[in-house]
Amino acid sequence: DSKLVQDTTSWIKQQRLEDGGWHWKPKKLLSEDVRSEAWISAGVFATLRITDEAEENYMESILEFLKRDWETRKWGDTPEVTLLCLGVAGFNKNNQMVRKAIELLKTNQLPNGAWLGYSAKTTTKGGVFRTCVILNALTSVGLGLYDASIVRSLKFTRSKLDKLVNAKWGGVLIQGLYSLTSALLQIGLIN
Repeated sequence: DSKLVQDTTSWIKQQRLEDGGWHWKPKKLLSEDVRSEAWISAGVFATLRITDEAEENYMESILEFLKRDWETRKWGDTPEVTLLCLGVAGFNKNNQMVRKAIELLKTNQLPNGAWLGYSAKTTTKGGVFRTCVILNALTSVGLGLYDASIVRSLKFTRSKLDKLVNAKWGGVLIQGLYSLTSALLQIGLIN
């Protein structure tokens, strides 16, 4: 229903913070010193782009926030989530901002093909769940089997498939399996 989309996107726009982005909590629940998060701002950008519910200047201003946030914070602790949202919005590896994020992620890839997990204290040899999310982000912007980082991450993930399938945390399991499935679909290994 287009009224539902219009009402929802209108509310989302009202949650925009002074710095030009969004926080994952509603504006009324935030203290004044809270800053926007790149990942949710990129998610808003993707939503507005897909629904065509914002003018070009408004969309450009969101991209300006994302560019500033990249330069100052490298999109925080989870640049892969921001990258994934930009992939959903139609951005690809040829975009300058996307290329910078790809390079950062590739630089941080461990020799075994993984990336540190979301709990670095327990996953210093690589976290299978985060590796799946990063694999999904990289493939969402157009990297494929020709890229060594993708091949290495697939090998690592395959070696940890038993851990992934037998995970005890429901949300992490779903996130990992969704991300892996999405990446495999994007690079054509499954259909």
